[in-house]
Amino acid sequence: MQLNAKVERLIALGAYGVVAGVLVVYGFLVALVKPISVGGPNGITWAVSCIAVAAPCAALIAVHLALAAQLRTHAATRPDR
Repeated sequence: MQLNAKVERLIALGAYGVVAGVLVVYGFLVALVKPISVGGPNGITWAVSCIAVAAPCAALIAVHLALAAQLRTHAATRPDR
């Protein structure tokens, strides 16, 4: 099944939206485990949590950026632009 070039560009835009959403969720999780003066995790736990959450977020971001780049390239080279 062939997709229209406009649809491919729209799907690529959606992939960029997922990247933005993952960055927002990562920022929220980092802020959630931030050490505060009246309690919460210490600095080491905060650093480990940030790294543990960063790895899957980075993988999701990399995959979506690669897919968006492929879709945009394919949409640009189609004759039915």
